[in-house]
Amino acid sequence: ELEAAIEDYNEAIKLDPEDSAAYFNRGNARKELGELEAAIEDYNEAIKLDPEDSAAYFNRGSIKRELGELEAAIEDLNEAIKLDPEHSRAYVNRGSLKQELGELEAAIEDYNEAINLSTEHFAAYFNRGSHPF
Repeated sequence: ELEAAIEDYNEAIKLDPEDSAAYFNRGNARKELGELEAAIEDYNEAIKLDPEDSAAYFNRGSIKRELGELEAAIEDLNEAIKLDPEHSRAYVNRGSLKQELGELEAAIEDYNEAINLSTEHFAAYFNRGSHPF
Protein backbone atom coordinates (compact mmCIF):
# COMPACT_ATOMS: atom_id res chain seq x y z
CA GLU A 1 0.00 0.00 0.00
CA LEU A 2 2.53 2.51 -1.21
CA GLU A 3 0.08 5.36 -1.75
CA ALA A 4 -1.18 5.05 1.83
CA ALA A 5 2.42 4.99 3.02
CA ILE A 6 3.11 8.19 1.09
CA GLU A 7 0.11 9.85 2.73
CA ASP A 8 1.48 8.85 6.14
CA TYR A 9 4.93 10.19 5.28
CA ASN A 10 3.29 13.43 4.11
CA GLU A 11 1.66 13.78 7.51
CA ALA A 12 4.90 12.95 9.29
CA ILE A 13 6.70 15.61 7.27
CA LYS A 14 3.99 18.18 8.14
CA LEU A 15 4.52 17.39 11.82
CA ASP A 16 8.32 17.31 11.64
CA PRO A 17 9.75 18.78 8.42
CA GLU A 18 13.29 18.22 9.74
CA ASP A 19 12.97 14.40 9.87
CA SER A 20 15.21 13.12 7.10
CA ALA A 21 13.93 9.55 7.51
CA ALA A 22 10.42 10.58 6.47
CA TYR A 23 11.75 12.03 3.21
CA PHE A 24 13.97 9.00 2.66
CA ASN A 25 11.12 6.55 3.17
CA ARG A 26 8.71 8.58 1.06
CA GLY A 27 11.37 8.57 -1.65
CA ASN A 28 11.55 4.78 -1.43
CA ALA A 29 7.77 4.51 -1.81
CA ARG A 30 7.77 6.92 -4.74
CA LYS A 31 10.57 4.98 -6.39
CA GLU A 32 8.52 1.78 -6.09
CA LEU A 33 5.60 3.57 -7.75
CA GLY A 34 7.85 4.72 -10.60
CA GLU A 35 7.69 8.38 -9.53
CA LEU A 36 11.40 8.80 -10.10
CA GLU A 37 11.68 12.58 -10.19
CA ALA A 38 9.61 12.90 -7.01
CA ALA A 39 11.77 10.24 -5.36
CA ILE A 40 14.91 12.19 -6.28
CA GLU A 41 13.40 15.32 -4.71
CA ASP A 42 12.79 13.36 -1.50
CA TYR A 43 16.32 11.96 -1.47
CA ASN A 44 17.65 15.48 -2.08
CA GLU A 45 15.78 16.70 0.99
CA ALA A 46 16.90 13.71 3.07
CA ILE A 47 20.52 14.47 2.10
CA LYS A 48 20.08 18.16 2.87
CA LEU A 49 18.81 17.28 6.35
CA ASP A 50 21.31 14.46 6.93
CA PRO A 51 24.37 14.78 4.68
CA GLU A 52 25.86 11.63 6.24
CA ASP A 53 23.07 9.35 4.97
CA SER A 54 24.89 7.01 2.60
CA ALA A 55 21.68 5.13 1.78
CA ALA A 56 20.06 8.29 0.41
CA TYR A 57 23.03 8.84 -1.92
CA PHE A 58 22.92 5.16 -2.95
CA ASN A 59 19.20 5.23 -3.72
CA ARG A 60 19.41 8.55 -5.54
CA GLY A 61 22.27 7.17 -7.60
CA SER A 62 20.19 4.13 -8.52
CA ILE A 63 17.42 6.36 -9.83
CA LYS A 64 19.83 8.56 -11.75
CA ARG A 65 21.09 5.42 -13.44
CA GLU A 66 17.55 4.49 -14.44
CA LEU A 67 17.20 7.98 -15.91
CA GLY A 68 20.41 7.53 -17.92
CA GLU A 69 22.40 10.03 -15.86
CA LEU A 70 25.41 7.73 -15.52
CA GLU A 71 28.04 10.25 -14.44
CA ALA A 72 25.71 11.77 -11.84
CA ALA A 73 24.89 8.28 -10.59
CA ILE A 74 28.61 7.56 -10.16
CA GLU A 75 29.00 10.79 -8.18
CA ASP A 76 26.26 9.68 -5.79
CA LEU A 77 27.79 6.22 -5.43
CA ASN A 78 31.19 7.82 -4.78
CA GLU A 79 29.61 9.75 -1.92
CA ALA A 80 27.81 6.66 -0.59
CA ILE A 81 31.14 4.79 -0.55
CA LYS A 82 32.95 7.73 1.05
CA LEU A 83 30.36 7.76 3.85
CA ASP A 84 30.20 3.96 4.16
CA PRO A 85 33.36 2.32 2.75
CA GLU A 86 31.92 -1.14 3.43
CA HIS A 87 28.79 -0.61 1.33
CA SER A 88 29.48 -3.51 -1.02
CA ARG A 89 26.39 -2.98 -3.17
CA ALA A 90 27.57 0.55 -3.92
CA TYR A 91 30.80 -0.90 -5.33
CA VAL A 92 28.84 -3.38 -7.46
CA ASN A 93 26.58 -0.67 -8.84
CA ARG A 94 29.45 1.73 -9.45
CA GLY A 95 31.38 -1.03 -11.20
CA SER A 96 28.42 -1.71 -13.43
CA LEU A 97 28.17 1.96 -14.34
CA LYS A 98 31.87 2.11 -15.09
CA GLN A 99 31.50 -0.97 -17.25
CA GLU A 100 28.69 0.74 -19.19
CA LEU A 101 31.00 3.73 -19.71
CA GLY A 102 33.81 1.48 -20.99
CA GLU A 103 36.01 1.98 -17.92
CA LEU A 104 36.71 -1.73 -17.65
CA GLU A 105 39.72 -1.78 -15.34
CA ALA A 106 38.02 0.58 -12.91
CA ALA A 107 34.91 -1.60 -13.04
CA ILE A 108 36.95 -4.70 -12.19
CA GLU A 109 38.48 -2.85 -9.22
CA ASP A 110 34.99 -2.08 -7.91
CA TYR A 111 33.83 -5.67 -8.40
CA ASN A 112 36.94 -6.91 -6.60
CA GLU A 113 36.28 -4.56 -3.69
CA ALA A 114 32.65 -5.69 -3.48
CA ILE A 115 33.78 -9.31 -3.36
CA ASN A 116 36.40 -8.50 -0.72
CA LEU A 117 33.66 -6.97 1.42
CA SER A 118 31.10 -9.72 0.82
CA THR A 119 31.54 -12.96 -1.08
CA GLU A 120 27.74 -13.16 -1.50
CA HIS A 121 27.48 -10.74 -4.42
CA PHE A 122 26.38 -12.74 -7.44
CA ALA A 123 26.38 -9.58 -9.57
CA ALA A 124 29.99 -8.75 -8.69
CA TYR A 125 31.18 -12.19 -9.77
CA PHE A 126 28.91 -12.31 -12.80
CA ASN A 127 29.81 -8.83 -14.04
CA ARG A 128 33.51 -9.35 -13.42
CA GLY A 129 33.37 -12.62 -15.34
CA SER A 130 31.51 -11.10 -18.26
CA HIS A 131 34.16 -8.47 -18.95
CA PRO A 132 35.36 -8.46 -22.54
CA PHE A 133 39.12 -8.92 -22.31
